[in-house]
Formats: sequence, structure tokens, C-alpha cells
Amino acid sequence: MSEKLTIEKFGEIMDGFLQENEIDLLITLPEGSMDPKLQDNAGMGPVVQLYILLAALPVILGKTLAMMQIDESEKESVVDGMLEMVKGELLNLKEAN
Repeated sequence: MSEKLTIEKFGEIMDGFLQENEIDLLITLPEGSMDPKLQDNAGMGPVVQLYILLAALPVILGKTLAMMQIDESEKESVVDGMLEMVKGELLNLKEAN
């Protein structure tokens, strides 16, 4: 009997793939545009690109918090605000080219 593929199991598979391979993701914002062009060396499409971004997001947000010198007591509130920014962008989804 095969194991049911859950989102958690799929996440483990994707994490393993990313850890076992050197992965590049180039994000280009063409001049005059806010429509990013994505290019990666995995060649497996937007699902892998999403997992690459999920791996990168904590690093980016963590460095932003450090740069802003956010007090530990305010960290959760600031992270919530950052995630609201992400949510706002996702709710205005456009089909990628």
C-alpha cells in the first residue's frame, strides 16, 4: 500500500530536493514594470519556485528585522505586518507570463 501524499509529505520531499541540490532563482524586474520574470535552474516550474521563495523569505524578513533594530517585544507585530503585505500582493494575483 502506498503512502498518501499530503501537503506535509510533499513539503518534506521539496525540502529534501532543495537541500540536496544547488538551486538558483533569478528574479528580474524589467525596467518600467513590476511584473517579475523568474528563471531557475531546477526547471520544475512554479511549485519549486514557490518552495525556493519560502526558504528565502525567513532570511530576508529576518535581515530586515535586524536592520530595523526591532525590539523583541515588537517582533511578532512587525512580522504580522510584513505577512499582511505578502497577503495583499497574493490577493491581487496576476497570471504570470
